[in-house]
Amino acid sequence: MMCIYDYILCPSCLQPINKNDDLHTCGLCGREKTELEIDEILQLKQDKKKFNKKHKELVGFIKGEEENLNILIKKNSEFKADLLNLEKELLYLQKDYINPYIEQIEQLNYEIGELNRVLRELDNDHKLFVELDRIKKLCDGKEKSIKDLKEKIKKTENSSVNKDDLIDDLSGLLSEILDAFEFPKLENAYIDGKTYLPYVRGRLYRDLGSLAGVTLITMAYYLAITIKAREEDFNHLGLLIIDSPRKNLGAKASEEGFKDEEIFSSIVRYLVKVNKDYGEDIQLIVVNNGYPTFLNKVNIVKEFDGDGTKGLPYGLIDDIKA
Repeated sequence: MMCIYDYILCPSCLQPINKNDDLHTCGLCGREKTELEIDEILQLKQDKKKFNKKHKELVGFIKGEEENLNILIKKNSEFKADLLNLEKELLYLQKDYINPYIEQIEQLNYEIGELNRVLRELDNDHKLFVELDRIKKLCDGKEKSIKDLKEKIKKTENSSVNKDDLIDDLSGLLSEILDAFEFPKLENAYIDGKTYLPYVRGRLYRDLGSLAGVTLITMAYYLAITIKAREEDFNHLGLLIIDSPRKNLGAKASEEGFKDEEIFSSIVRYLVKVNKDYGEDIQLIVVNNGYPTFLNKVNIVKEFDGDGTKGLPYGLIDDIKA
């Protein structure tokens, strides 16, 4: 909106201004105006009239729109009141209205709940039957094991094996094995029938005062039992593990009679013979540092190198670190 100011005092000297309506002279200083300035003033007055007219039209339009807005607000309030009344009436009518499907839906929900309960019971019964079947199979297995044990016990009780004969056979095997081992000064080798311990040279094996002798006798003793058990149903595993059969033998032996390297070679030859004769019934596992040159590679299952200098694995679990 354009504003027009009428000056009473001169903005420069503050003296009263004599109004002059003459378009050709300045109303402030009385200077005579140029034609260009007169045209500009006339144009400004025309613009002023146009702006005043537009202003009146806009004011009138705004007032008309405000009246329309008030009418719309009033109608909106009336519509809201009508809607509220209709909602109240609908609620009132709904109270007395019975949905014909409600009872059917409730019945279906009840039946679904019953079916879910039956399914849970069936699932629990199935788990119970599975567990009963597992227990039954376990019991059947245990009953079979008990039956087998009873048969073995009965068979053992009815066995015609004579204890003295068995001890004599084991004593003969012990003496035979020690002879194959080239046991020095071997004589009077047997197993005592009371203590079941081996004797050599008429003395208990651990009383010989020879560590090398104890090594040989212990190997021969368990070899004799393993070989004899193969012949009868003695429930022996048929497995014998021998660790370091060369211990206390050879050049480092403390006793002169056991320094001969041929003793160790004889042990290896006999073990190879046992494997050849009874390989189907007996499994021998021998662990030792080194072996004779005559040993066939077929009899060597695995080689290890504890020093890590021979290009062999360090051990069963080869985790050596450089």
